[in-house]
Amino acid sequence: MQYLILGGGPAGIAAAKTIRKAKSDAGIVIATDETEAPYLRPLLPDLILGEARDETILDPQGRDLVEKGVRFLTGRRAVRLDMGNRKVDFSDGTQDGYDLLLIATGGKPEVPAALKKELPAIRVFDSLKDALGIKERAARPGAAVVYGPGYLAIEACRALRGTKKEVVWIKPDLPKYGYPIAGELEASILDDVRNRGARIMDGDDIVRVWEKDPDTSVVLTRGGVEIPCSLVVIATE
Repeated sequence: MQYLILGGGPAGIAAAKTIRKAKSDAGIVIATDETEAPYLRPLLPDLILGEARDETILDPQGRDLVEKGVRFLTGRRAVRLDMGNRKVDFSDGTQDGYDLLLIATGGKPEVPAALKKELPAIRVFDSLKDALGIKERAARPGAAVVYGPGYLAIEACRALRGTKKEVVWIKPDLPKYGYPIAGELEASILDDVRNRGARIMDGDDIVRVWEKDPDTSVVLTRGGVEIPCSLVVIATE
């Protein structure tokens, strides 16, 4: 049996190891569009903050995949599924077949229309590559705007404030997915973010972003406030 797993995160790795325990002779391939070895996403804020390094965020579960006979293919984004022939085409022109296919790619942040622009200041907070880009951009003078309703935005604020960056958190209405933070927990978290020195614009939204110069962009909120900044972090659900 040939097993093909799309997604190199904890779910895909756990699936591969579980299959190996049950099927000692199975062919197992993990394909991911990322180019790095498996890593722990929860530690990305610490990478931005400078409290973690590339090698310290590696996922220990991914270290013995080769020993267990699992092929881990990086830089492979699936672009076409041929269900009739049980094959997957990848963006690099390669193809892999399967008897059983598991899609374990996880979710991707929803980017609002106002932030769907190719501006150097706008960075999605999702992957290791994203975190390194945010860290590099955060070194420039100017404020950082964090956009998002929940936990990811809180962590982005924590990391950026830890780098002494001026932070404005634009916290839109309730998230479309997952569980909203509410009640006493929300009040406590908001107080903690404020105590760290971040400015919170609760219930607001972004309607437009434009580039003023190579180092400065301007965010226009729904309330009519213009915020000059060098970095806009999309930390949505």
